[in-house]
Amino acid sequence: YGCTWQHALGLLGVMLAQRLDIDSVNWNATISACEMCSQWQQALHLFGCMGQNRIGFDDVGLSTVIRACGTSGQWEKAMHLFGVMMQGELELGSAAFRAAICACAKFGQFQKATWLVGAMKHFELETNSVTVNAAISVFAKGGHWEKALQLANAMAVDELESNTISFNSAIGAGEKGSKWEMVSQVFSERVKDKSEYNAVSFTSAISAFEKGSRWEGAARLFDVMMQNNVESGTIAVNAMISTCERGS
Repeated sequence: YGCTWQHALGLLGVMLAQRLDIDSVNWNATISACEMCSQWQQALHLFGCMGQNRIGFDDVGLSTVIRACGTSGQWEKAMHLFGVMMQGELELGSAAFRAAICACAKFGQFQKATWLVGAMKHFELETNSVTVNAAISVFAKGGHWEKALQLANAMAVDELESNTISFNSAIGAGEKGSKWEMVSQVFSERVKDKSEYNAVSFTSAISAFEKGSRWEGAARLFDVMMQNNVESGTIAVNAMISTCERGS
């Protein structure tokens, strides 16, 4: 992407100079080119220029700028822009919230990320599975297993579809936190609604029971694993053996 953003910027400049009809799609495409090349300052500048050229801001452009800032470590600037837009007349959408959540969580700002997840409901936005899956993954990676599990459980309550990655992230976070009770609740709900799961899902859950010395629960999960023809790995078998040894 060495010169992609410069080329896009040049084309936009030509269009402006020739007074061609330019809409938000053209601006957002140029901002996106800057984002892909980690040119967060250019992306931020272009977003500001949209207002000066009487081009309406939209959720696509805002989310792109926030991602550009977030991926470059400028989460504070991302949140400042998000706050300004929140107080303005722009109707924030799920994409902007998702970008802001990831930007905050990526740099350990989990309280802000948590607030953003809750704010989506305040703004009467649909907390869709993509947004919550993203939040679960970043919380789990940051070691905030309790929040990851709470979100995973909330997905079951709200009947949102979790994907295998977020499901495994939440289960794995609970396993590391030795919270077999919450792991059991989340796992039961997701298996019940036939969410996708794999050997990693079962292995993490069995390990959580093993750490909690709950051999009965581990045994039940192992049986479910076999019944659903999920290939058991060495780790799952070893965790099951260890759990049974503790229970004997």
